[in-house]
Amino acid sequence: MDMLAGFNLPLHVHSEEKNSLRAAFDRIQDLLSSKLKKPGTTLFILDDISTLDWIGLPPADVQKFIRALRARCLKVTLSIIVYLVSL
Repeated sequence: MDMLAGFNLPLHVHSEEKNSLRAAFDRIQDLLSSKLKKPGTTLFILDDISTLDWIGLPPADVQKFIRALRARCLKVTLSIIVYLVSL
């Protein structure tokens, strides 16, 4: 089941929008909390994180975002797969 089908992360790379990944994390956290109430939800796949780098987000922010997602998944005993495309 794709629990984030049709979900677009609020990613902006403007200087005034420094918390775009934080907003994305908060939204994902809310979705995880609601979806985990359904039986059988055991895997979270974060696909193509290289796009975050390509659109200009600072690598340190992307790393913190992934680390926070991993910590949240571990807390709720959810497996996580992070997919990185590199050329």
